[in-house]
Amino acid sequence: MSKVLSIDPGKAKCGLLVADIDKKIVLESIVVQTSNVVDIVLSLFKTYSFNLILIGNGTNSKYLYSEINSLKLSAIKLVDEKGSTLRARRRYWELYPPGCLLRFIPKGMLFPPKHLDSIVALILLEDYLNRKLDMPGR
Repeated sequence: MSKVLSIDPGKAKCGLLVADIDKKIVLESIVVQTSNVVDIVLSLFKTYSFNLILIGNGTNSKYLYSEINSLKLSAIKLVDEKGSTLRARRRYWELYPPGCLLRFIPKGMLFPPKHLDSIVALILLEDYLNRKLDMPGR
């Protein structure tokens, strides 16, 4: 197993992240409308040929599992996403450290300036692998 697609499912939008786990790096991370997820998954598969798809077991997961499973691309696993959004805030600041005056404010009081869905997808994958990955060009 080398490449994995991780999905944070949501009602309106989803975070998708493709990683090469042998190299321990993220290859691509995006946030898309839920209505476009199946088409995006197909496009990502053509580019990366991932061996495994992880889907968080929260909002809309059963629907997305069914839709993506019907594509018969690779193995799919539902993973626990309890507490992943809060943890994604901390992980965001690890990946994108605050600059200037913001670095003196406790990170628990800071809110990331963008959607965390792709970072949640990263958290789901890192939990599954039990190790952190690098995001080149972050």
